[in-house]
Amino acid sequence: MIKKLVSTVITLSFLSVAFSASALDIKKAKGYYDQAEKAYDKSEFSRALKLYEKAFDLSQKYEMYFNIAQCHRYLKNFDKAIFFYKRFLAKFPTSVYKDEVVKQIAAMEKALDELKAKEVSMGRISVITTPEGAEILVDNFSGKPEGVSPVVLYVTPGTHLLVIKKEGYKTQTTKVAVDKGQMKFIELSLVSTNPEKAPGKDPAVTPGKDPGKDPGKLITGKDPAPVAATPFYTRWWFYTGVGVTVVGLGMMGYFGKVALDKQSELDDKKGSADQPTLNKIKSDGEDAALFSDIGLGVAVIAAAATVAAILFTGGSSSSTASTPAADGNAKSFSILPSCGGSFCGLSATFRF
Repeated sequence: MIKKLVSTVITLSFLSVAFSASALDIKKAKGYYDQAEKAYDKSEFSRALKLYEKAFDLSQKYEMYFNIAQCHRYLKNFDKAIFFYKRFLAKFPTSVYKDEVVKQIAAMEKALDELKAKEVSMGRISVITTPEGAEILVDNFSGKPEGVSPVVLYVTPGTHLLVIKKEGYKTQTTKVAVDKGQMKFIELSLVSTNPEKAPGKDPAVTPGKDPGKDPGKLITGKDPAPVAATPFYTRWWFYTGVGVTVVGLGMMGYFGKVALDKQSELDDKKGSADQPTLNKIKSDGEDAALFSDIGLGVAVIAAAATVAAILFTGGSSSSTASTPAADGNAKSFSILPSCGGSFCGLSATFRF
């Protein structure tokens, strides 16, 4: 029941924020949120944290503070977890999660005090694996792991054997000597037991506690967000087409006025000026009329090419819309400046 209520609240929040942020940002935020949920469910808390933060940056939904705090808690970043839990309570002082948050803050403040005491008398080993989510055992080949990578382990001073396990990857062992108050850093790339499987794609090992049951999860729909297309009005070719259309219209208007002025001047001076003067005025008027026609032509071509490009892309385009697809069969178009013998304009190329 709690999950259903929270799902409705966060979904409505994503919809309501559309008035203060662009629709594209909301779609991206929803996509990051869905990816974060999947990473969280796989115990990939470091990746989930980054995705939640991206979702928050785009949506500015403060409910996300809870999710971010939860990730920091599982990563044992207790000071940061406390900060985000407190930020969550500051924004939502009457939240149904208030008692749970207060309880977690108290537990982590106690854990911080214990860690400070450990730092003085014990050594630390920072373990980072690629991919993350590996179980770390200390001085044992079986049993309950001391943590899941990435993690900082507190150990007694001396030499210790680390056993790194992850389903789908070869178990690795390494010896680490650490002194009192010292921290050692271990970075390992895990080797897949399936050569055809790329590292980093294997599902993370789920520890004993199922994070999916955590009351702090803010759930939306499970369908992954589609890849957002880039609106046509953000593409360079759209602004080029509009710009050239405006320049063409301006050129038509300016030289059209000059041609009319020259025609009026010619009518006024007929009978009073000599023939060479009249011929000069007539020639200037004809040149102005020609440039006015060229401006009209450029504006019509640019506008038509821009409209055709918008229709061709269905009102949006990918970031590679002006580049032919690698398979040579995808549709593409390009709009480029082109100059002929007497005037310059735009050249529109369509590929089907």
